[in-house]
Amino acid sequence: MLLTDRFSLIVLGLTLGAQLMRRSFLVHSIKYIWRIAALGYFVLSVYWSWALYEAWQGNSLMRFVLPPYNSDWNYYISKVAVDIFGPWVIALVVGVAFGLFAHYMNARSGERFFEKEEIPILALGIFLTGYPGFLFYIFFVLFAAIFQSLYYTARGKGRAPLYYFWLPLAILAIIIKNWLLPQDFLSQFKL
Repeated sequence: MLLTDRFSLIVLGLTLGAQLMRRSFLVHSIKYIWRIAALGYFVLSVYWSWALYEAWQGNSLMRFVLPPYNSDWNYYISKVAVDIFGPWVIALVVGVAFGLFAHYMNARSGERFFEKEEIPILALGIFLTGYPGFLFYIFFVLFAAIFQSLYYTARGKGRAPLYYFWLPLAILAIIIKNWLLPQDFLSQFKL
């Protein structure tokens, strides 16, 4: 399991604990959790970029794509941008886009679909599951929403809330991505 996935599991676990124990704390701190997660991924990505540079410097073949042997940094920069920063930037953009869309639709429908802090939690789950993990996460959320809605409809309970599903499903998506899915399958999603 990558260090980034471990970081995601820690942040998601702590956020889930805050959601279960102190909901009012989560409402006020979700924006800080978002900032810590984004900063954490930036720091981890810079670290992995530096580690890749050091590994290439120590390799007798790969050192020739770096200065002073090659004055062009394009290969290294494109490798770092695509392989290290790319998946997290995609996850960040998709998470923010989903959050904005959910906020717009929720406001348009009179706040019927989500609680106030649910939308940033949904977006955080998308971001922290990363790419391609957020594809599985969205699938799990849709699957849970269908079954929750069917259950609530059958019982005549009204609206089916997903408030307590967002974070556990994100954790589940990371676990399945790392331990149950074959790497051959995941390599199809490589940027």
